Amino acid sequence: MPPERATPTIALISGDQRLVELVGSVAASVGVGVDAVSDRGGAQAVWSLPGPLLIGQDRASAVVAWQLPRRSGDVHLVGEDAAEAARWSAVLGASVIVVPASTPTLIELLREGFRESGTGVVLLVDQSSGGLGATTMAAGIAREAAVGGMRAALVELDAAGGGADLLLGVERESGWRWPELASARGAVSDLTPHLPAADGVAVVSVGRDRLEIPAAARVSVVRSLAAELDLGGAGPWAGGRRSDLRPGSRRPVRAGRRRSSLGDGRPGAGGLSR
Repeated sequence: MPPERATPTIALISGDQRLVELVGSVAASVGVGVDAVSDRGGAQAVWSLPGPLLIGQDRASAVVAWQLPRRSGDVHLVGEDAAEAARWSAVLGASVIVVPASTPTLIELLREGFRESGTGVVLLVDQSSGGLGATTMAAGIAREAAVGGMRAALVELDAAGGGADLLLGVERESGWRWPELASARGAVSDLTPHLPAADGVAVVSVGRDRLEIPAAARVSVVRSLAAELDLGGAGPWAGGRRSDLRPGSRRPVRAGRRRSSLGDGRPGAGGLSR
């Protein structure tokens, strides 16, 4: 069964019902809930939570008076009066988002702020040596996951592979492959619509052109996909670290009998993620 995915929630310190409803409607459009609090106790409860924090301009002076600990980044003042919000920006170390004029900025904040904490499972498929079927195994798991109703994809991380799209029969389908994604860094929004897909499984393959896939690009693509989907994964790569892939959970699977080393200079195998 597809895993339960908790709805991410952003905290908003505000007693302005109109502002709470406005932010709530914007957040709902990108699948994010709003936890609105207006008193000191509520503010203290949400103050240290990870992720972005919104402060309504109606509570800016109160938050300053409450002398809460300084937060490092990810604090945003939200309101309809730019001048009033700007008065407290430097004091709180917060950026200013004027709504509804800057609604696209708020949407981007919500999308990017919670993309890192996606709950998709990353399944790492490794192998002791070439030819043991890591890519085939990863493709089979991804397809079974998709048949079972999960959102899944196959990501090929072996730069010498070039066979994931052939394996799934989408080598002639248009879409992004590693040549288009090698420069990816950070969170990539709405990636899956740009990928070729087979039987409900999105595919990131090396393609016909051999190239070096930077470690930062592999991390970016796998983590971005895992934030969008239920099941995701990736194989290790030379010099890479499994700990860099930090979505909801991460599980290794071996296609060979011998555990290989990430530091042996050998490119990795295949994996999942959509």
